[in-house]
Amino acid sequence: VSTQSTWEAVVSTQSTWEAVVSTQSTWEAVVSTQSTWEAVVSTQSTWEAVVSTQSTWGFDFHAKSSSQMLVGTEEGYLHLCNTAYTAEYARTFKGHKMAVYTVRWNPFHDATFVTASDDWTLKLWDVNEEEPVISYDLKTSVADVAWAPFCSTLFAACTSDGRVHIFNLQVNKNGPLVSQRIVKKDRLTHIAFAADSPILIAGNARGSVTSLKLSKRLLKGIETFTEVDAAAERERLEGVLAVTGSKVLDLEQAS
Repeated sequence: VSTQSTWEAVVSTQSTWEAVVSTQSTWEAVVSTQSTWEAVVSTQSTWEAVVSTQSTWGFDFHAKSSSQMLVGTEEGYLHLCNTAYTAEYARTFKGHKMAVYTVRWNPFHDATFVTASDDWTLKLWDVNEEEPVISYDLKTSVADVAWAPFCSTLFAACTSDGRVHIFNLQVNKNGPLVSQRIVKKDRLTHIAFAADSPILIAGNARGSVTSLKLSKRLLKGIETFTEVDAAAERERLEGVLAVTGSKVLDLEQAS
């Protein structure tokens, strides 16, 4: 009798124990992602430094260095950040006059990246230079840009007027090889290449996705989409950049 209250307490907590057991998978999921959480926590000060000073938009981590990333801001700045130096930015570029929507490192060349902005421009950069290598004026807000995963000189952008613009720097550095409107009554918001085929997909603000197959003219010099030689692709882009140099090429002024 004296232990009755104790047993009642044990029985009354049965639902609590069942709740603990039922959440076992949840706890296992938390434990399994410990390294992910540690990575997030370790970069917290970096993110706080970026967010506290300016509104951020697009960002991209370096393909070969998870501690290095580029961040685009609403004010048009580009910040090169490193989690090893959380007190300040490694470098800042004043690249655009309006918000930077997208930043993309080249998957084959460590120093090259491209940016898309609300100021109507798409810009190609060398991380070691203060000014862009090439600036393209697409006549309307540029929502997104993406590099092809199988070619270092091929990239595509989408704009708010429903157009897709496809560039191949090896074929023509002065502008897109194709600028095609694929939606008439809506704006495009995102663009991406298929990982192992010449397919491009673009999404619009209504939630629809359009699939496009690249023509042979756009794929000049590209022999494979799967077994890509990274060193050869790096040399391909370096050959183009060697001709262009680091001097800014503003195509609107040049024309």
